[in-house]
Amino acid sequence: AIDAIQADRPVVVEGALEAWPGRSKWSTLAYLDDVAGHRVVPVELGSSVGGADWREELMTLGDFLRRELEPSCQAFAGGGGDAGGGGTTSVGYLAQHELLEQCPQLRLDVSPPEVWRTALCGQPTRSNIWLGTHGTVTPCHWDSYDNCLAQVQGTKRALLLPPDAASCLYVDSGAAGGAAAQGNLSPVDLEAPDLEKFPDFARAPTVLVAELRPGDALFIPHGWWHQVRALTP
Repeated sequence: AIDAIQADRPVVVEGALEAWPGRSKWSTLAYLDDVAGHRVVPVELGSSVGGADWREELMTLGDFLRRELEPSCQAFAGGGGDAGGGGTTSVGYLAQHELLEQCPQLRLDVSPPEVWRTALCGQPTRSNIWLGTHGTVTPCHWDSYDNCLAQVQGTKRALLLPPDAASCLYVDSGAAGGAAAQGNLSPVDLEAPDLEKFPDFARAPTVLVAELRPGDALFIPHGWWHQVRALTP
């Protein structure tokens, strides 16, 4: 894993987070509510970023846990959810939020995986929390920095393409503003590409698939395209 990270190749490190206190503490919504439920956070609501039903709302973390996360968890506990993101519950996401800065007590529950610190010789420059229902999807995009996707609870599927796939991804220049303002977003759905609308995608390299289980960590090098779906809450 260290060789892959230093060579800027994606790699899944299974069980990298098993020593984290958060692996047990974050298994209940009650703990998160007790520690940080009073904090106001931005929540994305809707099945597709920028879609007709998509919007952002400010609410307390506690309200988000009770309104969105709890029904999603109950749906899966009762067998009502599905790995494709269907079901009857709504889609809600606390996405890319610096909750650990808002609530330092939660930071005590996590730490960078040892393989990350060894390979990159240091601590991350920032830490964001992604907390959501099943069915949340982060559209295909790339970041200008290395990422360590730490899967504390639940399961996710990440689809990845190398930087040179950009010529096949119909990248938005960013001129339209909004979610694509940074010019690092592709309209192509890697899970179900529309080759009639995006024929050049047929020339894209083979999509890499990473299935993440609780306790796993995925290293995503800077510049690599990635799209992520939550299979469970």
